[in-house]
Amino acid sequence: MAKANVNDRDSIELIYDQSVFEHDAARNARGESAVVHGLNILSAPDGNGTIEIARASRHIAERDPEGDSVFIAAYRARATTADDANAYAGSISPSSEAVNDNGDYGRFINEVLETVRNTKFKPAIGVGDDRIKGFRGG
Repeated sequence: MAKANVNDRDSIELIYDQSVFEHDAARNARGESAVVHGLNILSAPDGNGTIEIARASRHIAERDPEGDSVFIAAYRARATTADDANAYAGSISPSSEAVNDNGDYGRFINEVLETVRNTKFKPAIGVGDDRIKGFRGG
């Protein structure tokens, strides 16, 4: 888990840089994969805009209905040619021609920032919180 700031795009890019995005997006492009890779937003921004994020992977059927965190999978919008798609779906890194000048990565970072700003996270559980009151067995 690392801390980034929603008011400082570079802080997110330092934690989840373009090469990491490209690697995860390449793994996600493989059609037979049951696991997707990306970034997990673990907290709402505090008063200064600080959030907790981490690289993560999830099974394609996994979800978090309680809203404890938000997972954003790394995907390229589309391959520009059939050769790009074939190279991108393989286990090797895409060629420089397959990477469209930071567009997909920029879109991904924009999605992270928009998601953080628009998601309502549950407040942290503390002593005396109603969510932990009641019979616990025994």
